[in-house]
Amino acid sequence: AYEMLRSLVGSEMCKETDPILHGDRKIGLITSGGISITHGKMGIGMGYIHPDFSALGTQVQVIIKEKPRLARVVDLMKLLRELKAAGTKSPDKN
Repeated sequence: AYEMLRSLVGSEMCKETDPILHGDRKIGLITSGGISITHGKMGIGMGYIHPDFSALGTQVQVIIKEKPRLARVVDLMKLLRELKAAGTKSPDKN
């Protein structure tokens, strides 16, 4: 059984169907992803993940273009509030 993630954050854009791994174990699948231009061009993705690995802060890997990329489980709304408080602005709002 899988549960919906709040969000994953990493350094590169992930896309639908990219697998999520913990070590060598496949623990989930990305359902949507992209780059957040508004928030520092970081990769943000959402997907399903096994409940055993869904704790906030859990380090995982997302396989992007056949290479494992580090990511972590985060609370997306909290992350966006923190970035906003830090003064990160959208290019069209400068």
